[in-house]
Amino acid sequence: MVSICSLIPKLITYAIDNLQVTKVDVNEQNIQAVGFYKHIGFNIYKRSDLDGEGKAYPILHMQL
Repeated sequence: MVSICSLIPKLITYAIDNLQVTKVDVNEQNIQAVGFYKHIGFNIYKRSDLDGEGKAYPILHMQL
């Protein structure tokens, strides 16, 4: 059985290499996700006070 923890980096690598994913939006309050994306090379380039639905969830826009 494949562990989800070993699958996620492979999916991210696939998305970057084959689907040209260069940007992600991450909830600022999700510290683990922000750290994960920083670890694999994403940097914060912009911050929004509201999410895509206009709710008060701060979003960090990150790019490679």
